Amino acid sequence: RRLEIWPRRVEDSIALRMRRATSWLQRAELAMDAMEVEDYDAACIFYWIALNAAYAQDIPLGLARGRNWTETDEFKAFADKVVARDTGNSLAKLVFDVSREAILRLTEDVYLYKGYWLARNGVYSGQGWRGRFDKECISARQHLMRGDYRLVREILPVIFDRLYVLRNQLVHGGATWRSSVNRIQIETGATVLATIVPSIISIMLENSSEDWGPCFYEPTLSEQSAAVQRAMDLPDHTGR
Repeated sequence: RRLEIWPRRVEDSIALRMRRATSWLQRAELAMDAMEVEDYDAACIFYWIALNAAYAQDIPLGLARGRNWTETDEFKAFADKVVARDTGNSLAKLVFDVSREAILRLTEDVYLYKGYWLARNGVYSGQGWRGRFDKECISARQHLMRGDYRLVREILPVIFDRLYVLRNQLVHGGATWRSSVNRIQIETGATVLATIVPSIISIMLENSSEDWGPCFYEPTLSEQSAAVQRAMDLPDHTGR
């Protein structure tokens, strides 16, 4: 609804981000609300694309400066920026008050912890990952139980890390569609994404004058115009 009343500015990166993000958001919601069967697997993928469309940078700042860069680093910088502009604490309220139990299930699920899989695959030796996992879980639970909205900055990167493992399982073919093995993780992940992604997009729309960085594969204005013209020149399904 916010996007519908928002001026269409095809030359702006933020406009392109929002059109892309909301298009995938709508598709994710269709998967969650399917009449015959709720497709949580598809919803997770579509919600993730919407989130990626909202935050991903064409050339991440850390990478551009020659530093080691990870997806988590990029998301943390983005999350800090979103939270700083969320003057009404709308995102924090969702995390602490609405989706706390689902987020706890997500953060405390060992099968969504990257270190577990690295150990399983022989990258880590011993059980050192277990101590790190337990420490992270205790910290996340304490933060959530305190209910201090300022701690949302500490919680969001942990949520992201768990969702990123889930994303990798799905996108890289590490899971079967509608598998019973990972059903709890998929349904929990979809539930959490359905809560936080629309809120993030809404905050960005409210702060559209901010510089949210260059988009991936951003067409120029002339390229967009040419694409629209080509689409208009194509025959429709009736053959006209």
